[in-house]
Amino acid sequence: MTIENSNIISLKPFLENAFKEFPFRGRVIAFVFLFLVSFGVEGQISSTAAGGDWSATTTWVGGGLPTATDDVTIVSTATVTINDNTDSCRNITIDGTLAFTGSFNLSIYGDWTNSNVFNSSTGSVTFKGTSNNIISGNATSAFYDIIVNKGADTTNVIEATGAGTYSNTHNITLTNGLFKLTNGTFAFGGVSTPKIPPTAGIWINGSTLSSNASISDTGLVRITSGVFNVGAASGDKLEINNSGAGPSHAILDIQGGTVNVAGRLIIINQGTINMSGGTVNICTSGLNNGSNASFEITGPS
Repeated sequence: MTIENSNIISLKPFLENAFKEFPFRGRVIAFVFLFLVSFGVEGQISSTAAGGDWSATTTWVGGGLPTATDDVTIVSTATVTINDNTDSCRNITIDGTLAFTGSFNLSIYGDWTNSNVFNSSTGSVTFKGTSNNIISGNATSAFYDIIVNKGADTTNVIEATGAGTYSNTHNITLTNGLFKLTNGTFAFGGVSTPKIPPTAGIWINGSTLSSNASISDTGLVRITSGVFNVGAASGDKLEINNSGAGPSHAILDIQGGTVNVAGRLIIINQGTINMSGGTVNICTSGLNNGSNASFEITGPS
């Protein structure tokens, strides 16, 4: 069941009349209504025609600010701006313009659908929640920073897919969940050595993902199609390092596609490599290491 914010407001006179004309029945209706609202009935919230700051009540029809359980639509004439770090919603549909004013964050607990204009500036979009969701739409979604923090392991997936053009220009941070790249061009670009934790993973399923530095994987890296470029200089490495995280972690699963490693590929500390297809090119820029091989598996990996 879905109750829109505008509908909640319009129910007020109905409830008042119900109390006057049918005291007992009115109380029953009010109780059921409050019960539904208190248990997080999702709202459908649309921007006004003009839009405004996300955190301003005048930006939204009905005056209610979106929360993590609300589905948001930015209408075609509106520009909505992100100007703080507390903005959030469940599903978002961009028919107008969504713009960041700086290094702020928007948290999305559902799907991202962009059909018009998205200006990311230096902001970040964090994908949260405990369900499988998608990044889609037929327009260009050029993120700056993408943060994936879904659930507590790789069970929950956020997938970039559809007819649009998807990318990020700065960095990807993986905390929890699986980031599946079916369409687009993405990059680890904001930190010196990106690390994939035991509770997170990346799945390249047709996209191109590049890093200008070494990558340390203690979680899951899966390639079914597409291209994975690791490093830009001699000695940059892809390290699959379990580090005592448990038998189900630190996995490199190559089923197809192409993996290019500038320096060396090393599986260490009970890390695992599964390869059933695809191509791996190693030491494309040089080894720059006198103690290790360009392809190395240390026991008991």
